[in-house]
Amino acid sequence: MRKRTITCMKCGCDISNYVSALVLSFITPKYCYRCVEELKNKDKIEEEASKISYLKNNSRIPKNILECDHHGTKLSKAQEELYSKAKGVPSRGYYIWGAIGTGKSFIASKLLISYIENFHECFFISANELSPFNTANNKGSFLRDKLHSSSIVLIDDLGNHAVNQPMVSTLIEAINLRLNSSYITIITSNSNPIDLARKFKSLGGERVDPVMCDALADRLIELCLPIKFDGKSFRVRSFLKELENIKGEKNE
Repeated sequence: MRKRTITCMKCGCDISNYVSALVLSFITPKYCYRCVEELKNKDKIEEEASKISYLKNNSRIPKNILECDHHGTKLSKAQEELYSKAKGVPSRGYYIWGAIGTGKSFIASKLLISYIENFHECFFISANELSPFNTANNKGSFLRDKLHSSSIVLIDDLGNHAVNQPMVSTLIEAINLRLNSSYITIITSNSNPIDLARKFKSLGGERVDPVMCDALADRLIELCLPIKFDGKSFRVRSFLKELENIKGEKNE
């Protein structure tokens, strides 16, 4: 009796010899061993891509940052060093401060993306959302839970919004919980932690406890490695460059 030829459904190679080992169980193979491994790897890659996409979509990182790369602007030395050194998950978080427009939020968000691509759950929260959480509201309860439980959190633009005692208390509570759980926290601000405490006391006036403001600065110093970004606003630089281009076109 002539032997039936069976070919791999993917590459077309002859897999007739596989049948003898499987004939008793009435199983006919569809792929050769090599293609089976390739398909397993493909499934794994697709599964990982799906997981990364899910983590990104639930991180609340601003869409414009997810979809762009450095805004077409050359990074400063401090930014490049932070971005290259922080690709692995750090043992401490980062407190990134500097003038407006020096790329603090952008670089911090890009760090979150690199952590997500290594399958870490990350969460982006703007500091203006901290004042205070309304836990009777679904969004407030969700934000508080994420701030407390996410393994890596970015609190963006701290110190540039209205300050009151509930906000300071919320921050201290969250930072204490994250310290005790060894979670990573990244913070961006225009002020270093000590100046931030002074700013809180000045803006909050009688509405804030000055001792708790100092306690907040102390916790932030313990929680995060301080990184300062120097330089001028990349937005201003881009704007001035565009003006020069416009003037050049008019003179031609």
